[in-house]
Formats: sequence, structure tokens, C-alpha cells
Amino acid sequence: MNLLIAPLRTRLCYNACGKLLEYYKPQKTIFLYWDAPVKDLDYCKKNPDRILWAPPYPYISEGDYSTLLKDDEIIPVDAAILGAFSPYLEMALQITGRIRYGQVSYHERVQCIHWHIACVNGVLEKYNIDQYISFDVPHFISDYVIYAMCRIMGISTSILYSAPIAGYTYAIEDLSAHSRQVKTIYEKLVSEYKGIPESAIELPKDYLTVYQKYTQDTSNWTPYYMSEKVAKYRGSRKSLIHVLSRPENKQPILRILKKYYTVRRQIHLGRRYRNKWNRLSELVNLQEKYIYVPLHLQPEATTMPNAGYYANQEMLIRMLSKALPNDVYIYVKENPKQTSHFRDADYPKRLKAIPKVKLISTSFDTYALLGKCVAVACCSGTALWEGLFRGKPGLMFGSFITQYAPGIYSVHTNEQCQHAIDDILKRGSAHTMRDLKLFMLALSKVCFMGPIHSEDIFPYEIDEEKRSNNIFNALVRMIDRK
Repeated sequence: MNLLIAPLRTRLCYNACGKLLEYYKPQKTIFLYWDAPVKDLDYCKKNPDRILWAPPYPYISEGDYSTLLKDDEIIPVDAAILGAFSPYLEMALQITGRIRYGQVSYHERVQCIHWHIACVNGVLEKYNIDQYISFDVPHFISDYVIYAMCRIMGISTSILYSAPIAGYTYAIEDLSAHSRQVKTIYEKLVSEYKGIPESAIELPKDYLTVYQKYTQDTSNWTPYYMSEKVAKYRGSRKSLIHVLSRPENKQPILRILKKYYTVRRQIHLGRRYRNKWNRLSELVNLQEKYIYVPLHLQPEATTMPNAGYYANQEMLIRMLSKALPNDVYIYVKENPKQTSHFRDADYPKRLKAIPKVKLISTSFDTYALLGKCVAVACCSGTALWEGLFRGKPGLMFGSFITQYAPGIYSVHTNEQCQHAIDDILKRGSAHTMRDLKLFMLALSKVCFMGPIHSEDIFPYEIDEEKRSNNIFNALVRMIDRK
């Protein structure tokens, strides 16, 4: 077996990765976006001849595969490869916008994608890769092209993704279909628990805590990932000292400083953009009918790749406008942290010109909007999940494990959107808290405790070794069943 692994974000992932290497003893392992602790794994120290290190980020995202390939090993892109890649091209073009904060022309984006396809094709063939393992959803151009080429070439993919329950994770192999298993389990539970009251349905402790918070405590709905503790942690990661201390940043100091000040400039431009949005916003009337559309922060994995074609969120707003009657409005609220990246100067004005659309100030309480709306519509965010517990149906235009939840309409076409709108306006909220409790029980049978992001913001007490084992066992189950 030959593995390609990316990216490793926490100690838990490092430890789980070490267990995987000891378990499978692959002939070759390529680490993408590797971090310093990976080199300290016992397996890597004992078997240096079996380990290959891709150039660190951001070099590899800019097309540097020099540690893996010689120039004559790069496979030129031909019409057959491009034809096979076409289902992934739209998203690849979007993701290349992360490079230089979107200051990349269309020609440069296409050229970048073609180069990555050629290099990745060469890597997969040269090292005869059998399995691609990603400890996070592929959302940079290099790992996304690797994922796409693996799918095209029939190479197994195993991807970890954060569940809607904080600190829990699930494994998928296809970004366009997040864990269909949960849908099957939920339908089975509906049949098994027929006639059984909600109070008799037992949830695991952590799931019950979340369920009770959503159904009983409406005084403070702030999710854990938005808490003050997490905000302070994430804020510290933006400091210049933190940027300089990252292992992958063993780069020329001028390059690091340029990156740092580019980020700070984006924050400044973001304030100007949000001020322009708020100047165009309208007064909120919670008594009128409206669909609530909280825009996703971009660029992030919730839209790229999870939203698919709807990473351009203007598309879903226009689709809703076409489907809605004249007496139902669309309340669009920009993400309070959105910068000018992935938003052109005319974006707020263009949205405001769409019939039935009202722009809402970024400072307006999102939970007040959730509580009074007819339905929630977005790509894949937590607003849909939180809205369900307030009795609000949701229209999901992307992919996430909650797309199979009761009350969620999965929308990809104009016809599906029209059907969802007609059904919601006719029936209102068709799901119950009992339905959601059963869905959470289904989630508990698919998801496992083990955060793939920072353990510093993990809300539960559990032995680190056990969490690491959970990640390892989930990946082994997925790999071995293929």
C-alpha cells in the first residue's frame, strides 16, 4: 500500500497518523501540508526511506512539486484528462481565488489548474498511490486537485469532516454526498421507534446536552465555536508572532511579512466593504414573511467545496427570488467577518437590486432573524441546523451531513427550489423535535468523538489517547471496507 496524507492539524491527527503507518506499514507515504511534529513520529524516524515530504504550504499551492517529481516525470495535460476533470473544474476555478487573495486572472487560474493536474497525475503514477487520506476537507487548490484526480483514477479517498456536534467527526469518501449512511440509519430508526414518545428516545450524553440546549435553553444560543474562549484562541493565531512561529513558515522573512500585511490589509478592506453593506441595509420588519439567507464567510470549506456550483451565493438568492411569491421577501445578512475577498465592490448593490431582496445589517441579531423567518436558506452552514430546532425548515444548496435531516430540502435545480418553496409555504414546518432527536441518534451512530481541528477548543473531557484511537479506527474501517 502507498499512501498520500494531508493535512495534519492537531496532536490527535498526528497520533492517529502514526497508528495508521504502524498498522498498514505502507511502502511509500507522501505527506502533504506536513507539520514539524509529523517528522517526530516513530514510524517516520525508523523508516525515512519510506517517507516523502511535499514542499510546505504555500509553495505547493503555488505549484511547487520539486521534492516529489523531476521535470521529465510531469505528465502533460491532454484532452482526455481535461474531459475527465470537467466536473471538478468549476470548483477548482473558485478555489484558485484563495491564491494572492483573489488577485488572479482567469487565464492564470486555468494555467494554475492545468499545472497542478499535470503534477498530481505524475505523482499518483510515479508512486502508485492506493489511498488518499485527508484529515480535513480538501479546500486548497493542491489538495482539491489531488482529491479530484484520485476520484477520476479510481483511487480510494478517505476524508474527515467536522460534525454538527462540537468535537465530533465523521468520515466520507465523496464530497458531493456526505455520509449517505446516516440517511439509511435515520429511516431505520423512524421505523423502529414508531409509536414511541420523544421522552423514551435515549441519546448519548454529549448529544443529549446539545439537544437540551437547543430545545430548552433559548436564552443564549451562541454555539461553542463562537464562544469568547474560542474567539480569543483564534485571535491569537492572527498575530505576527504566531505567523512567524509556524513550522511551515521557514521562508524568507520578506515573504512572511508580505503575507502578514496582506492579511491585515484584507481586514481593513473588509471593514470598508461591511460599512458599504450596512449603508445599503434596510430596517427589519419581523412581522412580514421572509426567507432568511445568512451568507457564508468566504473563502471557507462551507462553500468551497461544500457548496458546489453555489459557491457563488448570488445564484441561490436569484433562484429563491424567482420561486417566491411577491409577498415573501429574502432577508440577506452578510457574515460579520467577511472581507472584500470574494466580494466585488458592487456585490451589495447587485444583491439589493434583485426583486424581493432586503439587505440586513451585519450587526442585527441572527437568532432574532432565525426565530421569525419562514425558512432558512444557505449552502451548508450551521444556521440551517440551528433553524431546525426553532421549527424552521431549511433549503440546503450544498452538501453536509445535515442534508438528510428532517425539515431540510436539498436543492440543486430551479424545479427543486420551486417545489421546496411551495411545500414550505403550504405546510409550514413539517418536522418535529422528536424527528430531530431520532436524527441525532442516527448521527451518534455515524460520528465519533475526536476533533480534527484544535484540541485547545474541544468542549468535552476525554482521554486524548481514546480520541486519537477513535480517529484511527474510523479511518481503518473506511479503508478496509473498500
